[in-house]
Amino acid sequence: MKIAIFSTALLLAGCATPTKNLMVGSTPPKEIKKVRVTTVSPDPLDLNTVMKDELSKRNMTIVGAAPNNEMKADDADVVIYFHADEMMDFMIPKWYVKSIDIDFFDAKTGTVIVSNRWAAGQYHGYPDKNQLMSEILNEIFAKIKERQNSILQSN
Repeated sequence: MKIAIFSTALLLAGCATPTKNLMVGSTPPKEIKKVRVTTVSPDPLDLNTVMKDELSKRNMTIVGAAPNNEMKADDADVVIYFHADEMMDFMIPKWYVKSIDIDFFDAKTGTVIVSNRWAAGQYHGYPDKNQLMSEILNEIFAKIKERQNSILQSN
């Protein structure tokens, strides 16, 4: 009986845990100051604004959207593909973030610099959207900085 209760608790704890997947790709630009960002639509939680505010806090200028989802742009250092799934919890009712995908592309070459996927567990909570976006971008920029430093050290 104790094993069954423990196994059920372990299973439920795993379902409540958000999944994270962060992969590093090609060499990032030396400096990221100008970005183009794709946007989410529809956006009931206004994550587009949250994303843009978080980038602005990092002294980045958003020069516009990525036209036709092109991953290259002459007027930017990075093109950011941003997609979020937002769901309504009809039991409460309340909107929550189901998943967030953020991919950074080198605007000159169109190659992936970093790719991040965050997804809520099956038994989700209601994470603060500003804190969640800040944490995801902190992880992304830490990986980019780590990659930039390793390139500098190898030269």
